[in-house]
Order: sequence, then structure tokens, then C-alpha cells
Amino acid sequence: MKVNLLKKELVVGTIFLLLLATMPHIVSNDLPSDTAYTDDLVVAVTTDKNKYDISEPVEVTINVTNNGYEDVTLVFPDTQLADFSVDHYLYLWSYDKAFAAMITPITIPSGETVELLNDYWNQVDISGNQVPKGVYHIDGWMVEGIGHPEIHGAPVIITIGEYSPKPEFEIDYRPWYFGKLWFDIKNVGDMDAINVNWSITIDIYIIMRDPPIIPLPYWNGTIPILPVNESERISSVGFIFVLGFPKIIITLNASNAEEVTSITRGLFIGPIIWLPKCL
Repeated sequence: MKVNLLKKELVVGTIFLLLLATMPHIVSNDLPSDTAYTDDLVVAVTTDKNKYDISEPVEVTINVTNNGYEDVTLVFPDTQLADFSVDHYLYLWSYDKAFAAMITPITIPSGETVELLNDYWNQVDISGNQVPKGVYHIDGWMVEGIGHPEIHGAPVIITIGEYSPKPEFEIDYRPWYFGKLWFDIKNVGDMDAINVNWSITIDIYIIMRDPPIIPLPYWNGTIPILPVNESERISSVGFIFVLGFPKIIITLNASNAEEVTSITRGLFIGPIIWLPKCL
């Protein structure tokens, strides 16, 4: 009797293990298997227009097009298919939204376009505050799913309010220098700066320099183009040897930007230069 009972338990245990081993295979077979052809998918981000009044809703649409020769089925872990942000997460569409936790497959036929998202941005930041007038970049994407990566579309640029794009300059300086001055000029505006003329002036007589005894040491140059969010370094030439606490005057002007002047006072002890602050 004990032998028969042991045989029955062994048979039942073997059947259970076989079922357990085949369960993942059964579940995976329930999901579409043709999710690998994402190279043929193109995501497009569009808005209903390019210029808006302040507080006017901005309609954002995100589509995906299958440019391949076969139908593609994408599988998402929940009901979210796409997302968009404004100016590097100043605003994120999905931030205050909840999505049902259910497997969501969508099929995109060959040569067809499917809409993933259509909603409005009400010109607010992630905290709900009205954004000021200006130029904004909207980045949209299809979210990552089961078997496919996150795919971004080309960003869209819109203007809110009466606003004209223009370059703006930011000057970055170091607290300590030795025998030479240099500054990084960055374009933090929303338009490339053209023909940026720069100058560096020290408003004191130099005790020693090559060539020696030159009042109001002055260096200048031109940056042909300074793209948005990029920097260029400007610098003095030769070895500086000064005693005193003079002002350092940096002047920038471009063909399409207003002149900018920054005055920094520095402590000069021979070749050692300390810039405690900008005035």
C-alpha cells in the first residue's frame, strides 16, 4: 500500500512540475511575437499651430507610422502609449496621471499611422503655474513597452505671446587665474548669435608685460557664430603682471543681439589674479 501511495504522489508531483514548466511558455504565447521591427517605426510630434496667446491651450498630437513591409504589434505594460515634456521637464504630461495596469497591445499595419496621444498643454509648469511668454520646445515620444524601446519624435518649437527669439549671453569666470585671463561665453538665448565681437579690458596701467608699459591692456576678437546652448572661450594674450585691484571689463555684441557689458573687479598680485565677485 505504501509503495502504491508513493507512486501516486510521484506521478502527481511530476505532472505538477511539467505544468509549472510550461506555464511561462503558455503566457508568452498569448502575447504577440512580432514586436522586433521597431526600426521601421517613425514617431511624429505635432501641435495645432506654432504661435499662441498667453493661457491658450496647446494641442499636442503624437503619432507612430509603420514604414516597414510587415504589420507590427507593440505591447505596452499599461494603458500609457506615449508622453511629452516641455523644455526639459518644465512640464511632463504623465506627471499627474494614472494608467490602468493591464497589458495593452496595438497593431500598426504596414504603411499606416496610428495616433498614440492627443491632449492639451495648458501653458503651465509641473507645479501648475502659468509659464511666461517665450519660446518653448515640446519633446514627445512613444513609451517603452514589452519588446520595444522608447522612440522619440523630432521636437516642436512654439512661441507663446508676442516674443521675438534672440541670443542671450552668459559669462562664466573662474575665481583664480595665473598670468592669463579667460572666460567662457555661452549663448543661453533661443537664437544663434552671429558675429559676436568681444573685448577684455583691464582699467589699470601695467607694471610689466610683453611688450612692457601698456596702459589699459585690451584684447578682442570675433566669434563668427555661437549656436544656442553652446560656449566659446575668450582669453587674453601674453603674460599678465599687474599690482592692484582693477576692474576687468568684458564687452560682447553681436549682429543680432544687444551689447552686454560685465564688470568684474579683481585682485592682482603680479601674475596671481583673484576675482572675488562680479559687480
